[in-house]
Amino acid sequence: MWLRAIEAGLEMKRQTGMTWGEVLGAARGMTSHGEMPLSAAMMAAAAPIMIQRAVVSGDADQGLMATGMVAGRLTDLPTAAELLQSIETQARERIAALCAKD
Repeated sequence: MWLRAIEAGLEMKRQTGMTWGEVLGAARGMTSHGEMPLSAAMMAAAAPIMIQRAVVSGDADQGLMATGMVAGRLTDLPTAAELLQSIETQARERIAALCAKD
């Protein structure tokens, strides 16, 4: 966790021009309530940078994918080809059903 936190802090520092003191200050501000360890706070402070790395640069392994609450409801993770095939199949079924009603 600390390695990822330091990498996130370095990336935040590089992209924003912040000093290490500012990066740590932003992270410490998140720990003031005592509910979050400093390493997690540093990652949270750098979240916008990490999201950009994953979404814009395509580096999901080293970045952060913002998934929200819906992630817990996913039951499968098809490939792009499987997803497109499923969409096409469903579309053809709907079109056939609509045409049959005439």
